[in-house]
Amino acid sequence: MVAAGLLIRTQHTRTRMSRTRRRQPPIGPNAMQEAAALHREGRLAEAERIYATIVACMPDHFDALHLLGVLRQEQSRPAEALSLIAAALRLNARSADAHVNYGLVLDGLGRHADAAASFACALAIDPDHADALAGRERAHAALSCRDPSPRP
Repeated sequence: MVAAGLLIRTQHTRTRMSRTRRRQPPIGPNAMQEAAALHREGRLAEAERIYATIVACMPDHFDALHLLGVLRQEQSRPAEALSLIAAALRLNARSADAHVNYGLVLDGLGRHADAAASFACALAIDPDHADALAGRERAHAALSCRDPSPRP
């Protein structure tokens, strides 16, 4: 079962060629679409294998990094999720979905101010992004519920 709120969509964008020679993955040309479909079906181990193979062969593959990060969050491995989604965002900072997923991981870690900033980035790209709007509201609500007064 896919964790609620996390977005599993591929960007279908070209990835930058790294300075080193890229190895061809030992999987088919539609591997990314297959992995995303498996991920949506909740077949995480199978999707993980494909994402990891793509990242191993093409470390600058935006979709594989991003969605492997989403999968890591679903596996309750938020530190890895943050690292992978951040790497994807360094490759493509114009992905509203990646900013939303990054914000969701941050929010889950209780880093509500950082999460709100990530949702704001998503909304700067896509002002009508429903998940970004909802995430921003949750993060702001969590921030406003904090008691700023010092405890004795």
